[in-house]
Amino acid sequence: MYFNLMDQTQLFNPDECPPIHIVGAGGATNTVISVLATMGVREIHVYDAKSHNGAGEPMYSDKDIGKPKIEAAINTVQYLRSDNNSIIPHEVFIDETAEFDGIVISGVDSMKSREKIWAAVKNSPLVPLYIDFRLTGDSLTTIVVDPSNDDNVYTYEHAWLHSDVKSNKDAYDSYIAFFSGAMAGYIVARYVDNGPERILQSDEIAKTIRIDTLFNPDECPPIHIVGAGGATNTVISVLATMGVREIHVYDAKSHNGAGEPMYSDKDIGKPKIEAAINTVQYLRSDNNSIIPHEVFIDETAEFDGIVISGVDSMKSREKIWAAVKNSPLVPLYIDFRSTGKSLTFLVVDPHNKEDVSIYEHTWMYSDAEATKDVCGARNIPYIAFFSGAIAGYIVARYVDNGPERILQDMGIEKTIYFKPEEEDPFEPIMHE
Repeated sequence: MYFNLMDQTQLFNPDECPPIHIVGAGGATNTVISVLATMGVREIHVYDAKSHNGAGEPMYSDKDIGKPKIEAAINTVQYLRSDNNSIIPHEVFIDETAEFDGIVISGVDSMKSREKIWAAVKNSPLVPLYIDFRLTGDSLTTIVVDPSNDDNVYTYEHAWLHSDVKSNKDAYDSYIAFFSGAMAGYIVARYVDNGPERILQSDEIAKTIRIDTLFNPDECPPIHIVGAGGATNTVISVLATMGVREIHVYDAKSHNGAGEPMYSDKDIGKPKIEAAINTVQYLRSDNNSIIPHEVFIDETAEFDGIVISGVDSMKSREKIWAAVKNSPLVPLYIDFRSTGKSLTFLVVDPHNKEDVSIYEHTWMYSDAEATKDVCGARNIPYIAFFSGAIAGYIVARYVDNGPERILQDMGIEKTIYFKPEEEDPFEPIMHE
């Protein structure tokens, strides 16, 4: 028996979500489309004219290179959810005469195109929220505007509608695009739950994640991922599309359910490792980086690279941590812990006595003391996409800098709250 993990009425109710209009189907928005579709959004309009899929879109199959990006987007959504018909394609250019009737998300490349989209948004009284993603090789900026709020409108028009800014990098790593998808899913869910208030919970309408390096896979050690579902199901695809050469995945007797965002519903009932490999090879047909291990991990395991944990129980974490401490070739340990209200990630240098002491005395406790929440039974797509994006960021930053400056003055732990009462969940996600 499989539970319907897509029932998200406690965190996101798709029946209450207005139509979504996405302008641009590549770059910042190629992951957005899949996240919103797997969240269950009923009506997703995608506008993209004369744009064809290239080799670097992380959520599109390399078999769709050369096809229109909208077609590639639909193919990926239907790979993940074969009965999903939420995507409504519009192969047109958007100008100020366009009429929108829901949330508008922009992922276009030029300021001239943004000006036209913004003019259409202002002329469409049924637009409750406008999200403008700006992706370069250096950064991802998310701008959230309530078109009915005069202060929002003034700030956007005077601070953010300016001449095109050229990045000093022409490429971006796939984990950056996963941040876009995660943030779009979070913002839409939060809007449905709260309205336009308290989306970012600050005086600013924009949030920027700075990227100071591009990932070099030739310098990356092997990656060992323990657990192939929940927090890590997106991690596997992100690292594979980044070009990591050797990804060991450990998962025993675990079968794919109905709600893993990055696994196809055609793989329900199959081992999660098999579902993970199928998705990676859908995206990159010649990728053979995944090395499966259908075993339980205990303290006798030997690792020779970065270890990432995405398991459900503290007992399992204790065994993984014992193996990490017994493996001198582990330079970094990443422990993901996900609930329906938060995603915690811990980054530990096993050779740093202070890191080890904090982890063992603060973060190792019994299963009885661990937080139980709704996400123990269901996987929320945008939370899983945050996991993938964060894992990619941390691995890339480690390869460039070593274990220092991974989280910059945040200790070994960072928690993102998805239903905060007072905190801004994006302050900070990463260094700015």
